[in-house]
Amino acid sequence: MTSHSANSTHTQVSSHQDKDRAQNFASDFSFKKHVAYFKRSLSMLPYNYTETDTSRMTLAFFCLSGLELLGVLDEEISAADKQDYVDWIYAQQILPDTADPSLNELHCGFRGSSWPGRPFEPNATHTTYQSYDSGNLANTYSALANLILLGDDLSRVNRDAIVNTMRHLQQKDGSFVPTYGSMESDLRFVYAACIISYILNDWRGVDIPKAVDYIRRTQTYEFGIAQSPGEEAHGGSTFCGIAALALTGKFDEGLVSRKDTIYWILSRQLDGFQGRSNKPSDTCYSFWLGGALELSIRQFGVQSRLSDDHPDNVRRVRQVARLPARPPPLLHGHRQPIADARARPTGSGSQGQHLQTGCRVFEDPNGVLERGACAAKVRKEVGLVVFVGHVRLCNAKYTLNIILVEGLYVFSPPPWPASIVWQYG
Repeated sequence: MTSHSANSTHTQVSSHQDKDRAQNFASDFSFKKHVAYFKRSLSMLPYNYTETDTSRMTLAFFCLSGLELLGVLDEEISAADKQDYVDWIYAQQILPDTADPSLNELHCGFRGSSWPGRPFEPNATHTTYQSYDSGNLANTYSALANLILLGDDLSRVNRDAIVNTMRHLQQKDGSFVPTYGSMESDLRFVYAACIISYILNDWRGVDIPKAVDYIRRTQTYEFGIAQSPGEEAHGGSTFCGIAALALTGKFDEGLVSRKDTIYWILSRQLDGFQGRSNKPSDTCYSFWLGGALELSIRQFGVQSRLSDDHPDNVRRVRQVARLPARPPPLLHGHRQPIADARARPTGSGSQGQHLQTGCRVFEDPNGVLERGACAAKVRKEVGLVVFVGHVRLCNAKYTLNIILVEGLYVFSPPPWPASIVWQYG
């Protein structure tokens, strides 16, 4: 048998095997239960979420984005409810104090919930200063993302006030704190600041060279990215750093070695993805590291070859739980559908990997996002076994294992029963 014939036969066998896996996965994914979970969580949460009351804005983002990713946000949430949600979000905006704007100068943005007991004023033009009532970078990002998902035009967002506050949140080392006076500064808030600036199309609140230098200094001897300089490389912070560089357009300046960072990301693959070396896999890292990988390879060629020598070497972390047999927290419930939906085909909506707003497309003022940028076309390539099956979820086809993103072949998590052999080229 010739080499070409062998490749053709292998491709056909692989195709049949992957179609079988696709059917098995489709039966495993309980679409209706996922939808019900996100809808229920929008109106009622278990008692163990009490301690997250100040972060309800972010919890709402997980639910709304999850429904959007499943393609049912407009179907499941009525126009009246959407407007109620939009008004609730705007009621959490911290605005300048009319009597003395300097009082709130350091605190503008969005708080995470109505915990201070302030009056419900979604159309307010100012906010009377109150101690400890402050906007938060993470919740400001979540609020803006929620408004986009709900179809709002952001007309009530006080952009100047948010940008002015962000100037005071960036530290001398280039990092950001979530609120003024906080001792907590790391890469998560650099990422949040970059997303906010991108959505508002206003970068006056970020000293980009300082932020890029900070990201560069968080990279470790493994070439992964830590939350702060000198700490351990982590999947979540690696995504935050790479996504921030994608938003600022500073990949070359910000990464010590893109090739070695890609290698570190790929080395985290077990039965799923682990967040750090020598740790168990966790559902959310299919998002964090899958997104970091996709962003990294856009300017660095990666080819992949599928091998079925060990068809049973991978088991899936099921449903939306963080780990098997664990209850499903909202964050992991939100991250897994994103990982599963990463290879959504052209025409079914595009997902902003670095924006995390779900599949809904909004105006792209800087040209970083492209409609369908994350869409995948699967085809046969001579010498590479890249044809794989499809699984139909929420009325859209999702590609397994190998996807084509901007001309580059990329493994699409979650991993399936096959081993991946990576080649750099």
